Amino acid sequence: MVELWAILEGLSFAWSQGYRYVELESDSLEAVRLVLSTSPDETVCGLVLSIKDCMRKIGHVKLQHVYREGNRVADRLATMGRMQRGPRATLSEVPVELRELVEAEKSQTEEEAFTFDPGGV
Repeated sequence: MVELWAILEGLSFAWSQGYRYVELESDSLEAVRLVLSTSPDETVCGLVLSIKDCMRKIGHVKLQHVYREGNRVADRLATMGRMQRGPRATLSEVPVELRELVEAEKSQTEEEAFTFDPGGV
């Protein structure tokens, strides 16, 4: 559930900032499968339905599962966020201390990648 809330919050933020092409990674394979499922039994959760509505609004969302070990940038950002005091920060560029990790992860191959089809849900 925590990962589903994080997905919704990330998509809502992307929409509010005007992004209409979003690539989203999650280390929760179950969350990715729930969001991409077309089975009525698995999509009745209101949270999943809210995520799908947000994905439709954005237009193009690439959702993929990555293993936690495969996304050191997200792990480092989460650590930085836990140490932060005060309101949430929005980054407009990659922090200097993460640039090397970002470049290293760009060169890695994707484990599983899916493209959301708004007409298929």
